[in-house]
Amino acid sequence: MIRKRAFSLPPDLKFELAFIEPIDTAVAAGGDLITAKLVTPIRDRSSILVPAGSVVKGHIIQVKRLYALKSFTVDVRLETVDVKGISRPLTARADSEVRRFAVETGSRLSQRVELGTLGSSQDREVAVFKFRDVDPRYVVKSGLRSKWVTFEP
Repeated sequence: MIRKRAFSLPPDLKFELAFIEPIDTAVAAGGDLITAKLVTPIRDRSSILVPAGSVVKGHIIQVKRLYALKSFTVDVRLETVDVKGISRPLTARADSEVRRFAVETGSRLSQRVELGTLGSSQDREVAVFKFRDVDPRYVVKSGLRSKWVTFEP
């Protein structure tokens, strides 16, 4: 009997992804599906393990709104990546070196929106996106990019 080796990505592989769909903060809630595409491939020193353009899926864990401070946070966990048409588990955390992302807001072409440290909450697989000084009905446009790192569960 031939056994297939379980799919597993080595730890400490950095990659970038972009969310495919907007997040409407007026209605977003824990449990909502998040879909993204890899902007960069996931690669080790010698080869590409998951090509750029692969679909990544996860969920919003929770959304917190602070109306008095005109801010909100969206906690996200990545769960799977499509590899050659097969959905595979993905264990990753936000890259703690990343502090900000360029996001299109209002009529300006782009503006830097402070997202905080993107550190994890209690669960190291959960990235916390912090948006400050934004309208309560703010919509995070598709294309929001974030950097991640694989790790062993």
